[in-house]
Amino acid sequence: KKKKKKKKKKAAAGGEKGDDDPRVWNNWPDDDDDDGDDDGTDAEKKKTPEKKKNKKSAKWAACAEWKEPSAEDEEAVRKQLGRPPEGKWEVSSRCPSGHPQTVRVYPLKIDRKSKKRLPHPTYYWLTCPAIVARIGVLERDNGCRRAKDWVTEKDSRVEAYKKNHREYAAVRWHSMSTEDRDYVAILPANFQSRIKFSGIGGAASWRNTKCLHQIYAHHLNARNNIIGVWIDDTIAIEPCTK
Repeated sequence: KKKKKKKKKKAAAGGEKGDDDPRVWNNWPDDDDDDGDDDGTDAEKKKTPEKKKNKKSAKWAACAEWKEPSAEDEEAVRKQLGRPPEGKWEVSSRCPSGHPQTVRVYPLKIDRKSKKRLPHPTYYWLTCPAIVARIGVLERDNGCRRAKDWVTEKDSRVEAYKKNHREYAAVRWHSMSTEDRDYVAILPANFQSRIKFSGIGGAASWRNTKCLHQIYAHHLNARNNIIGVWIDDTIAIEPCTK
């Protein structure tokens, strides 16, 4: 009886087999390392496969370039978060005044206990206190559920959100060095999945909207997150001008 109730509940929530396994729904490597991006303009769509491949290679190379944060950025982010980010990181977006908005963090970090390199799937972190507070208000106003209901209303939104997850996973994967990608390849399957296939913030299910802060951090960098657009349309997020 308990099993039947569980299945019924899942069906009522709109879940499908494979929704909670990113290795099933997130197939970005199967399509010539597709990054989940749309081709964009008509001019982009007319580009030859070779030109598209070169463009993608340049994008991946840029992802793998990491710069040491300046002393000013280190101090600013420390004040914003109350602590410095763990492992290797850099500022990935800024407000019009030049203050850090988000940081990106290297997908592998040293575990304090085992001293081994372990997956760190949350790639983008929102640091701007003003935006963090504004989105916190939205989350307390049932924003996570509202976002999920809105995105699942239309198939086009669902596909756009899946692409957002795929892009996030692909960028995170290619931000690592070749040596580290080889290292991940020998880790247990569940660890590999967390780095190569899990979605925004390490989400196992593409339906996950539990943290609007992480979703909006991705939006500030990719500028195409469909729930990020919904957030912009739902609440007024004023960029810092001081």
